[in-house]
Amino acid sequence: VKPDPEHLMIALNVLDILPPQAVVVGDHPIDILLGQRVGTVTVGVLTGSSTYGELVAAGAHFIIERVELLINLITERTFFIS
Repeated sequence: VKPDPEHLMIALNVLDILPPQAVVVGDHPIDILLGQRVGTVTVGVLTGSSTYGELVAAGAHFIIERVELLINLITERTFFIS
């Protein structure tokens, strides 16, 4: 159960992706915490019950208003961290 990182680590291992190359997207601080625990980039989405301030306080790297904007964010940024 989130924020336990085990299920995310299994998925990344199966896909052969390093955590810094992955993006965790969620609308709750728990989602952001999960991404942080694993070492991914985190994106908060303001479509759930969480506020901008709550997602900022949780440590989201980026915050977007709607999930449709994720494509723009990903194509404008380079998430691969060496």
